Amino acid sequence: MFLSDLSIRRPVFTVCIMLALVVLGLFSVKSLGIDQCPTPTSPRSPSPSSTPAPAPESVKQDVVRKIEEAVNPIEKIKEISSTSQEGLGTLVVQFHLGRNVDNALNDVRTKIGQIRRDLPNNIEEPVISKFDPAQLPVLSWW
Repeated sequence: MFLSDLSIRRPVFTVCIMLALVVLGLFSVKSLGIDQCPTPTSPRSPSPSSTPAPAPESVKQDVVRKIEEAVNPIEKIKEISSTSQEGLGTLVVQFHLGRNVDNALNDVRTKIGQIRRDLPNNIEEPVISKFDPAQLPVLSWW
């Protein structure tokens, strides 16, 4: 009852308060960081390793399978996928959304470092990196 009585007795004061709230709201909306299409980044860790072995089967057995077995016990893994080509094996570890990407990469580096002596000596050092889908081009020309 107090608010309605005040608004009826002092209409100029009520209009000024409402205009101040609208202006404050407009300034607040402008300062918000609004993204029209947010991309939920799922932490991924591709780790390619190249070897001079000619056959994809030997790359898979000698390198990729051992790395998969080492990385598998890490917590909050959503999916592990791998591909083997001639002289190249790629392993992609996808983590759940709640997992910190940097901690996950450190865990992967630690596990691969632990089995490094079990891998063939003639392979290059595995490259472990983050994958951010927001950095992919929307359109690419070949």
